[in-house]
Parts: sequence; structure tokens; C-alpha cells
Amino acid sequence: MYDDSEAVLAAGDSILETHAGLPPSHSAYKAKTYLKQAIETLRYKSNSARRDARRWRFVRYDYTTVNLELVQHVNQVEQRIRLFREVFMMSSRAARD
Repeated sequence: MYDDSEAVLAAGDSILETHAGLPPSHSAYKAKTYLKQAIETLRYKSNSARRDARRWRFVRYDYTTVNLELVQHVNQVEQRIRLFREVFMMSSRAARD
């Protein structure tokens, strides 16, 4: 099994921690909420996959499906990080003008 989600989870957690006080009226708040949901989903899938891999390591040799699912979730978190950054930067630029 191949799970490289730790770096993406750390980056996402860092963004959420940095912007923890973002008010609901901010234009990037919804993007932050979507990012948080994607991180929670990826963390759950990653932990479940690792737990199942330890449990079934002698019986199951092919983790292709699990690996593809993890890659999809990692890509989704990366997409939502980009979305949050873009919306946050656009709102920051608009506030300066």
C-alpha cells in the first residue's frame, strides 16, 4: 500500500490553523469549510487504509484500488487548498483596492 497523504494533511492543517479566526462573513470562509471537510475525509480514509493493511497484510497483496482512492482524496485536498488560496488572495486584493 502506498499512502503519501501526510504532507498534504500537514499543509492543510497548517492553513486551517493559520486562518482559524476567519469570520463566516469572509468570502473565503466557504472554501475553508470545504478544505476542512476534504482533510477530514482524507485523514479518515488514510487511517482506515493503514489499519486495514495491517490487519489483512497476509491475505491481501493488491492495494491498487485503495491506492487510487487515496490519490483521488489527496488530489481533492490539493485542489481545495488551491481554491482557498485563490479566493483568499482575491479578497485580500479587493480589500486593498
